[in-house]
Amino acid sequence: MSASQNRPVAGLLLAGGKSSRMGQDKALLSLNGETLINRTWRVLKQVQCQPVLICGQRPGGIADIYPGHGPLSGIHAGLRALRTHVGLSRVVVVPVDMPRLSKALLQPLLAHPTSKPVHYQHAALPCVLPVTDELMHYLQNALVQDYADHSVMALLREFKAEVITAPDANAMLNTNTPEQWQRLLKENANEYRQTV
Repeated sequence: MSASQNRPVAGLLLAGGKSSRMGQDKALLSLNGETLINRTWRVLKQVQCQPVLICGQRPGGIADIYPGHGPLSGIHAGLRALRTHVGLSRVVVVPVDMPRLSKALLQPLLAHPTSKPVHYQHAALPCVLPVTDELMHYLQNALVQDYADHSVMALLREFKAEVITAPDANAMLNTNTPEQWQRLLKENANEYRQTV
């Protein structure tokens, strides 16, 4: 375990999307009586993230400085807000629309021994990013250029992120449409019936 892995880790909960395909705010969708935003917050706390910031234009959230550029804008705003937190070496970045996110899914990312970014194969999020001046410089430059690639995957490629295999591919499910959400609710109900 590297020295940086013993230092505090912050959590950035990305909840600034327009939810245009869902037709309603994904963060406020409820699963087992808990909204996705509260559930994701709780999971970040379970892996000892301190602090956890909500990135997005909402009550209690950190508004984007460069709106309209997707998750990269949220990561940038969250990291800027963390500048006063001394000793942070890494941040865990998670989307609000991953209803099966769990402590078990985040722990391998946090435990992976590297000073580089790390993410799961075939998915940019969730990921763990080092808190560095180079990362902030990259984000600032990308966000002021309209022609730049504003994807999280482009950031991960730029910093030669390490890629690991997810312990549970089903836990990586994103829900972006009403159909996907209804399918998840149905699967969740079936899983509940099988355990009782």
